[in-house]
Amino acid sequence: MTIQEIVRKMTRKNLRQNLVFCFAVIVSIALSGANGILLFSPTVTQVLIADGSTYLIAVSMYAVSVLGISVFLIYVNTVYLKNKMSETGILLALGLSPRNVCDMARREFVLLYGCSSLGGILLSVPAAWICWSVCTLFLHTAETSFRIGWKGVLFAAVFAAAAGPVLWMISRRKLMRAEIIRIMHTKEEQEFKENDTVWPGLLGLLLIPAGLLLFGWSSGKDGLLGRLPFLFLLVSILGIYLIAFQMTSVGNVVRHVSQKAYFRRLLFYNLIRQKGKQYTLALFVSSVLIAVTIFGIGFNSSAFIEMDYFIEKSPYEYAVLADEREREQVTGEAIHGLLEEHGLEALRFVDGEFLIMAREHRYEDPSMNEWAPELITSQSTFLALTGIKTQIPEDGCLPFQENIGFAGRESAFRTFTGDTFLYHPDLPGDLILKTMDGIIGENDINKTVAVSDLVVLHDRTYQKLSRQITGRYKLQGYFFDTDAKNGGQEKAFYQDLRELTIDASGGMIWDNILDSAVAVKKHMLGIGPSPKDIFLPYEGNELYAARWDTLYPFSKADASANKLETGAVYILLVSFASLVTFLAATLIISIKLSNTIWQDQPSYQKAVRLGLSRPDLAALITGQIALVYFFPTVCGCVSAILLVHQIVGATAVSQVRSVTWVAVLLSMGVCFLQIVLFFLLRYRTVRRTIEMVT
Repeated sequence: MTIQEIVRKMTRKNLRQNLVFCFAVIVSIALSGANGILLFSPTVTQVLIADGSTYLIAVSMYAVSVLGISVFLIYVNTVYLKNKMSETGILLALGLSPRNVCDMARREFVLLYGCSSLGGILLSVPAAWICWSVCTLFLHTAETSFRIGWKGVLFAAVFAAAAGPVLWMISRRKLMRAEIIRIMHTKEEQEFKENDTVWPGLLGLLLIPAGLLLFGWSSGKDGLLGRLPFLFLLVSILGIYLIAFQMTSVGNVVRHVSQKAYFRRLLFYNLIRQKGKQYTLALFVSSVLIAVTIFGIGFNSSAFIEMDYFIEKSPYEYAVLADEREREQVTGEAIHGLLEEHGLEALRFVDGEFLIMAREHRYEDPSMNEWAPELITSQSTFLALTGIKTQIPEDGCLPFQENIGFAGRESAFRTFTGDTFLYHPDLPGDLILKTMDGIIGENDINKTVAVSDLVVLHDRTYQKLSRQITGRYKLQGYFFDTDAKNGGQEKAFYQDLRELTIDASGGMIWDNILDSAVAVKKHMLGIGPSPKDIFLPYEGNELYAARWDTLYPFSKADASANKLETGAVYILLVSFASLVTFLAATLIISIKLSNTIWQDQPSYQKAVRLGLSRPDLAALITGQIALVYFFPTVCGCVSAILLVHQIVGATAVSQVRSVTWVAVLLSMGVCFLQIVLFFLLRYRTVRRTIEMVT
């Protein structure tokens, strides 16, 4: 029998292992490609701002998932190589040199990996479509139609091309060092991590919360502290690694506490210790991936929880702002007329005028000073809107901000210094006013309307200013509630109200109306382009208008309905990215479990020959499965909950407790899923292993 015939026979014998390797590569490349296709899809990029926090978080999750998939591929390649060692030993025994064996293995690897990678790239598009279609069964809008992000396909190809040589270099290094004696003891290969103390684990338990607490404390700080949050986050990740490292020598800890308990499970502790390096890396990476999964959904839920809170707590059921184009048609009389047509009555009705101006925000560090748009109103209008009485001198002004959250509440007006500088093109120069202590609103004005941030002036000062400013820079606001008894009345009335405002504006969205004054000022200072009004047709931009148009009429019912409509792409993208990350963690756990059971079979056989009963063997295998499954789950879930709580608490989010509870519920869901997978795999793995061993 020739060498070629022997190789062909061994290849047929190893067909199952080759198919498993190919399947793992196809799944890995397809998952990374599908995630990239959705991340760079026009469906996503046209809705999410490329440099916005939401998109950056999604990109970061994509990078973490690719890292997890890379670790999974390394594990798969390691298992594949160990399964090939018997074939390698036969070829070496027949007189082939390690270099010749490497050449033969390289040709086989290139064929298997190349075909699998190509298949993964081709399947990434249908995989993305299937996943997106399943998600949109529960949340489908006109903005969630599936479109391919070809940049994601390119990244999948680059990832496959980069991973192949790395995997082969790892394999080649082991094949070149292969010896027949070592191959005979492949299953008994040990990777001890010596550690007889509990200090790494205790230090890890300290570093995780300490790093997260310091992360939350330093977030938003100025100077050097503002650059440290990421380093503090790395401290927490180091803590996770130290705890994973400690788990591989947990037997030594148990021995110091109770020798009786240690000797009762001596074989279990020694098996973990023998594979210390493998366990540490697998437990650490899968813990981080599960933490990222929960954090991705938990943290990003804060935007929707906040939106829901602001809508629910809005003091006015309806709010309308009209510019100079709409003032003749959108009036108090017209709104009352619509109410009467629909059999409704306004329970309270407040109207007031607002001026669009530019305000220079001055900070302790003058280099941070900036001009920004500001809405100005009078004492009387502010009192009618909020019921808050103010004492403002004629040469003073009072800043107001509505619902800025816990973190924002602490430093709302702290950084502003000196007088307030206001500018308007119709004024001869800057208007300088004394800045009074600001007011932080608590559901006094609708947060989802542009007037939630105001500068309030004395009535006489405001009236004098209003006479100098043309109608182009004035907004008329109407705020009211109704006595609607059913949703049908509200919906019909709001549709007519919206049509009234659209017709009055000529069907055009004034996209930069609030920037009209500040654009002139910036151009005068040489820090901005020539001011130009931007108008967009309402038709075809309905969703954009609902999200960004300053003059789009507000309704509690409509805002609640639009909440998921405007955030559908956002929800689907983050959910899919989290799903891929979780799958990467689960794949790592599964391949580690498979490799562990395979390598430990000789130890099981020796233990059975020495008298280990079948129930005790089942308990031993169950303990190994439980460690690999539940340590990453518990560690990742706890870390994610703490991380979400700290990051949300460091931002201007008011519903910190609600967001934290979302992370807790997600963690409970992940734990439940892992418990189900544990029992399913335990049943199959224990039964098959006992059959093979006995």
